[in-house]
Amino acid sequence: MSRTPKSGRVSRVGLFLPLMIGGLLIAAYLAFWLFARGKFAEVIDQRIAAERASGAEISYASKSIGGFPFRLVLDLKDPKLARPNGVKYEGQRAQLIAQPWNPNHVMLRANGLNRVTNAAGVTHSFDVRGESVASVSMAQGALNRFGLKLDEASLILNGRAYETDDLVVNFAPQTGRADDLLFTITWSELEVERVPRDAPYLGKVLGKSQFVGEVRGFYPSLATNGGDPVAALRGLGKTGGAIELAPSHLAWGPMHLGLKSSLSFADANGADGAIGVRLEDAEQLKDAMKQAGYWDAFTQLMLVPVEEASQDGGYLELQVEDNQILLRGEPMMRLPGTGG
Repeated sequence: MSRTPKSGRVSRVGLFLPLMIGGLLIAAYLAFWLFARGKFAEVIDQRIAAERASGAEISYASKSIGGFPFRLVLDLKDPKLARPNGVKYEGQRAQLIAQPWNPNHVMLRANGLNRVTNAAGVTHSFDVRGESVASVSMAQGALNRFGLKLDEASLILNGRAYETDDLVVNFAPQTGRADDLLFTITWSELEVERVPRDAPYLGKVLGKSQFVGEVRGFYPSLATNGGDPVAALRGLGKTGGAIELAPSHLAWGPMHLGLKSSLSFADANGADGAIGVRLEDAEQLKDAMKQAGYWDAFTQLMLVPVEEASQDGGYLELQVEDNQILLRGEPMMRLPGTGG
């Protein structure tokens, strides 16, 4: 008896079964994506309605949601926002991007010219280009992680202009210590509006630099200060905390400065601890200072100890007491107001 027909039926089933399963999976994912898109659109509409109910004015030339298959993308053309407290925003194009399976993580693209006016009436502008993107992760309704990558950008902050290439900022909780914040800040080039008044030999261009560190007690301070990161840093003295700067590097014209620090905040008086500094090419900096006429006795008194301490990878350690930086017990300068 011939079994060829039965064998043919088995072969055809074996051929079409994977295609059927694949088709069902695609259909199921499409249904999931459409459901997620609907929820995403609902959340966006609720947020816009809540802003308008509080007195805000929101407008845009067009609004769409796409991103299939792996993203949900809200695309706004010419968005504008004006809140009753005076805060305003206007841009050329804003995209809010989320993954269907992770609503607590969103990305923001806002290429083109963006203007933000704060409650004090000060306007900042951001002309963003390239593949620039911001990333925000939330946990229990509060900020958890933040990332920013600016390929190219022209910035005006507090009336001062900056040009930046490849600026990357990352903030995240310390592993195993949810109260503490890890941070990295890097750039390939950063151009400031004008040369420093007291150090014109540095010029306006900062080269490749990196800062890596940890802010202990950051998240409790963030909660106390209404989610404002700047206020959280300034308020470390009230909630308790510390700033640890791992060996970092600042390149500014002829100056290649190594930095590290360990500062604690226990009260409103400010920081206590130590700052380490080193020069990685002292001769280049000294030559620039001499050519600019800034090589006087006081400058030598300040610079020579750093140069000597920098030999063999060392650091000159400066003590910090109540925000006052001391060199061999003598006051040099004050840190910006933090801790209280």
